[in-house]
Amino acid sequence: MIAVAALTPPIEKLQTHFVQHREHNFLLSGDGAEAFASLGADCCGPVIFVRYGVALAAGRGIFIPARAVHDYGRVYDGMAALDWMVKSGLQHPRADAIGLCDDGSAVTFLLRELDLAIAPTVFASGDANDFPGSRVAASVHLEGEGCGHSSAVLRADNYLPVVRIPALTDLALALEQIARKIAAAS
Repeated sequence: MIAVAALTPPIEKLQTHFVQHREHNFLLSGDGAEAFASLGADCCGPVIFVRYGVALAAGRGIFIPARAVHDYGRVYDGMAALDWMVKSGLQHPRADAIGLCDDGSAVTFLLRELDLAIAPTVFASGDANDFPGSRVAASVHLEGEGCGHSSAVLRADNYLPVVRIPALTDLALALEQIARKIAAAS
């Protein structure tokens, strides 16, 4: 048997920016992202680290999974654990989930103790050791020519409202537009 404390929840390394502007925390990618990110009150990138958490039932906090064990013994580790829980977890309420609470304590839950009906929470940080990181409210894509995203950004986009901003010349105006669209999407 593996000790709960020995399991570390997975972390994804993304090629994007993390911006904290007023009360909004968001991922920022696309043409001109670096210039926009530098206007934020606090930003990091172009490499950031992302973790995903699942809400505990009855709003008791967030659980960051490291491993899931199917009712019949199949084991899923890392991002595969999160993916399986999101895709199939509601069908297996007696399966086990092993990982950390948002306060860093090691814990094991039955899947029925997790709120798998809502999207996972996304946390981001410029430091891989910052656990769990800051909660992300949205993924902002600055549209323009040559705008591409890694598959990891697409994973985060599955769990976040996605805001698309057309190419703008006034950077300050763009940040205000981003803040309004995030507020409307939340």
